[in-house]
Amino acid sequence: MNQTSISVIKYCLIGAILGFICFLIKPLRSFGFSFLFFTLWFGQLIGLLSYLVESKIYKTLYFKIILIGITVFMIGILIKLQHWNGSSFVMLCSFIIISTSYLMRFLAKINRTINDFIKVFWLLFVFLACYFEIMHWILADLFIYISFAIF
Repeated sequence: MNQTSISVIKYCLIGAILGFICFLIKPLRSFGFSFLFFTLWFGQLIGLLSYLVESKIYKTLYFKIILIGITVFMIGILIKLQHWNGSSFVMLCSFIIISTSYLMRFLAKINRTINDFIKVFWLLFVFLACYFEIMHWILADLFIYISFAIF
């Protein structure tokens, strides 16, 4: 990890601790809960970006496919913000594109380390958590907590 990623993750952890402390104080409970989840999601996003930039996937075709998936996801967010039909399907397509691309790269690797397995499981749980949260399904919180634990 480069110095910028480490400092951003450090500040996200400090924010998560502050959010947890605010969550424990009864009058600040809702603010603390929101702040805690925001900083943890932001920390996971920075972690994902640092994994992508510093791994060897950055110079491969898989990374270009992942960028296409991220672009499709942003289009899905714009559709969701406009409250148009089909936004969930577009976001599901982006999750499938990104996950399939990373899984294909993972399966193509010859020497897999424990860090590679952790990255694959983390990616899958983050995308499951995001999709369950978007669809407002029941087990969204479970996948969110598992992805935080894996991170």
